[in-house]
Amino acid sequence: MTLSILASNCFVVLALILTGQQLKDHLSIEFPVLEMEVKTRFGDNKALDVKELEEKLSQLNNLSVSAQLEGVNRFFDEHIQYATDDIVFKQKDYWATPAELFGHSRGDW
Repeated sequence: MTLSILASNCFVVLALILTGQQLKDHLSIEFPVLEMEVKTRFGDNKALDVKELEEKLSQLNNLSVSAQLEGVNRFFDEHIQYATDDIVFKQKDYWATPAELFGHSRGDW
């Protein structure tokens, strides 16, 4: 897969996050829980990325959807390296949790 496919998939993830924001009474990202899981399983340094995503989403909150998409895409370009499941998890297809994505800093979306 190419970087443009990864970027497209990041847009899909952001769309899901934005949908979650629209439905925040029903769906939310529990950043303290995610941060603790990443910290426990992968260490303090990896947990910093979760905190940074939370801060980034807060900064983007009142911007246009286009600006939000660009901001989240930029975040994932900087923090998550594209790698297929066979490389990261030694399996043909593996559905990584958000904690695993942050913990390995790699994924295939």
